[in-house]
Amino acid sequence: LADVDGIELDTWLTTDGAFVVHHDRDLHVGSIDALRLEELPASVPGLAAALAACAVATVDVELKVAPETTDAEADRLGVALAHVLLAGHTDLVGEGRLVVSSFSRAALDAVRRTADEATDVTPAATAGVGRALPTGYLVGVLPGAGELADIVRSGHSAVNVAHRSLDAAGVARCRDAGLEVVVWTADEPDDVRRLYRLGVDVLISNDPVGAMRLRDV
Repeated sequence: LADVDGIELDTWLTTDGAFVVHHDRDLHVGSIDALRLEELPASVPGLAAALAACAVATVDVELKVAPETTDAEADRLGVALAHVLLAGHTDLVGEGRLVVSSFSRAALDAVRRTADEATDVTPAATAGVGRALPTGYLVGVLPGAGELADIVRSGHSAVNVAHRSLDAAGVARCRDAGLEVVVWTADEPDDVRRLYRLGVDVLISNDPVGAMRLRDV
């Protein structure tokens, strides 16, 4: 990990209130969000342990929310994650090394609201200004200008978009809205080169060292 700029951790909340790190929801013992911490395999680390092991500049904590989750429940998940990160990882938050992303707008809005309330930040017209725990909205397809403007009004600082749906016009639309552009998940060299030419801010890859080599040539 020492050779990369950052890492993304996918986190789920267990039924007894523990955030753990795992990409997939379903394990051989059941769905993570339907199990207690003690029921999970030892190979599934807690979020705190995973964060402690990340000696990188930036950690993107992706809050995983099941598709059938109601907005009210997603809101609860976002509040819980924000409290855990703000209370238990003040060093990472204070250094600006923690960001949060999610495909759930309700959950992400709750993270943003809770972080702002905890740090006495007044919502500003410009995304992310003066905010602890920056937030990025994960999307498969880049939204239109109206939704991007709404993302900014909600205080989020980035839009995290599937790389194949992004072109120069999309990057310009994000820039006009005042949002950073994060792309996922680019592994092929031709894709990585194309995205660098577009001027994206963050590129997520399963081959980060290879992507960094292409960036630095």
